[in-house]
Amino acid sequence: MATEYELTFFDYLSIMRRRAPYLIGIFVAVLLISAVFAIVMPPTYRATGTIMVESQKIPDNIVPSAIRNQLDEQINMINQRVMTRGNLLQIANKYKLFQESAGTLTTTELIDKMRSRIIVETDTTNNAMRTNRQGQRALAFTLSFEDRHPEVALQVTNELIKLFLDWNVKLRTEGATETTDFLTQDRKSTRLNS
Repeated sequence: MATEYELTFFDYLSIMRRRAPYLIGIFVAVLLISAVFAIVMPPTYRATGTIMVESQKIPDNIVPSAIRNQLDEQINMINQRVMTRGNLLQIANKYKLFQESAGTLTTTELIDKMRSRIIVETDTTNNAMRTNRQGQRALAFTLSFEDRHPEVALQVTNELIKLFLDWNVKLRTEGATETTDFLTQDRKSTRLNS
């Protein structure tokens, strides 16, 4: 009958001593590969801005998820208007983003490369819904841009944030104008009917 032997701590130490050259070799190889990778790869800087989008004045009895959906739709609409080929191409040319590969990239590749460096993140947790100073519900989201040069990353992020804010104002103005036109027409039709 064979007895089972249980390894002790000293047995493990003995095994590690016998295998020490292999373990040290693997550790040194991984360390060297990591060091070479860190030295060869150029640094990438990310500039990030946080934008708070406020909802329209909606009564408190409406479910917060409806408010959240409305704000998400508003962010998506603004995002689509800002991320157009024309806007991205204008920003890329203004800051000379892909000057080193200007002759090799088509316009579509340049736009795709630009979009890959832009990160728009909305917080999906309930903590993303905030209340501003006026007591309105608002949703905060972040807009980031990555580049090898920190100044360029900051300037492009500022430009994108400005575009987001400008489109937000424009959409709100259009909505207010449509509401005013509707109310004016409704008032005229009410006068005619009375």
